[in-house]
Amino acid sequence: MAVLERLEPGTLRHLEDDILLQIIDELHSPLTDLASLAQTCVWVRSLCLPTLFRDVKASSKDLIQSPSSFIPDHLWPYVRTLFLHGPFRRFRPHSGYKGYYGDVVGSEHIQDASSHEWRVADFLAIALRSIPRLNAVIIGIPNMLPNGIDGEKIGVPPKVIESILRIPQLRHFEVIGSLYHPYDPPYWDCPTIVATLTTFKSKPLPLRQNSRSNEREATLLRLLVPQLRSRIRVLHLPMEAVPFSELSQHNWPCLRELVIEGMHYQGGPRPTFILVLALMPELRLLHLRVVRSLLTIGVNTRDRIIWPEDVSAGAMPWPFLEDLVVTQPQPDDQIWAHLPSTLHTLRLRTWPHPHSIDALNPGIYKHGRNDLLRWSMYVPVDEHVLRIIRACAATGISTLELEYIITGDGNVEDALLCEVAERFPRLERLTIYRYDDTVDYEGHDNTPEPPRPLVCPQSLSCVYLSS
Repeated sequence: MAVLERLEPGTLRHLEDDILLQIIDELHSPLTDLASLAQTCVWVRSLCLPTLFRDVKASSKDLIQSPSSFIPDHLWPYVRTLFLHGPFRRFRPHSGYKGYYGDVVGSEHIQDASSHEWRVADFLAIALRSIPRLNAVIIGIPNMLPNGIDGEKIGVPPKVIESILRIPQLRHFEVIGSLYHPYDPPYWDCPTIVATLTTFKSKPLPLRQNSRSNEREATLLRLLVPQLRSRIRVLHLPMEAVPFSELSQHNWPCLRELVIEGMHYQGGPRPTFILVLALMPELRLLHLRVVRSLLTIGVNTRDRIIWPEDVSAGAMPWPFLEDLVVTQPQPDDQIWAHLPSTLHTLRLRTWPHPHSIDALNPGIYKHGRNDLLRWSMYVPVDEHVLRIIRACAATGISTLELEYIITGDGNVEDALLCEVAERFPRLERLTIYRYDDTVDYEGHDNTPEPPRPLVCPQSLSCVYLSS
């Protein structure tokens, strides 16, 4: 930015440029403070514009109906992050479909809707290329029935995906909700990727009626993800559509953050993570929020193990790992004995957590939210968690989260808490979710007996205990 003129001492103009920009950046949250400052005068507004319109939101549905409602072009030079919110206005691509209220969508209506999707894709292709500082596009699709209502369908139109992937300066692409609809045409070849993405996130919402993913979405990810391998640093994928074969066949020299989240419902065994993720030497954060379907019969605990005892993977493939989340931890997993000294955060928690399920907005659903999940909520007993902590090779952990079921008279839990205090002398934050099968949680006055006093390491500054 050019050097600012300073006319009178004792005014804002008397401050150094860096100080002014720091003040403006601090006022960016909450945004109302910065908006108030921007209304003081033309000079101050010119300073605030790059921060005030750095992150902007537009309605995805409005793009289909009226592209003119998009961000005014005089603001384009300031936009860095574009958030497209809400479902795209789309219709099922087959003739004679009866909508939610029984209306029939004819072939001519489908063709018209398809032309709208092409039109908005063409508009985005031109507009997004003209936003010079744009480096992130985030699409958020709220909780909806997978098939939509009134003939509407969720997912991002394929041509819109292609338009976004052709933005040369794009670094971050994220879809919260369904990336692809099962009725969209399948990809046979990988979409042309011009963007040099360093972050790609496909994050289906936990609350859904049917599968959070589908075969055509899996095909798209199988074609797309390997093309990102040379530069990608952050990768979030749904378990239902992870291209494990492609992950295991390529090197990922820059990948620092990997999150795999969702349900494993296939008939075969779950992939062995230590093998399929072995070519990621720079990994710093690994979150494996993976659960089983309640419909799965005869689940073997081996399917929950990251590094089985009979698998020889050599040295720890993630020597710089700092943050690890495992939702279904098993005491016989070799991973605990190989955790590197760089690890500072370990979370052994269920996902999605029952507390977070209760907080989810049911949206348009009219029946129980828990019925829509159909996921097995595995919680280990305190004895298993004690074995895991004793096997843990990383003693420099500063943040620890545990969840377990209390067994017996509490002696095992006492041993567990003592082991935590002794093994992790640098522990700063401790979170514990504990349950007692002998307690009726439906009664408001019934809670488990609190644990005995914990001998805390001197570094411990925060303890959260939930029973």
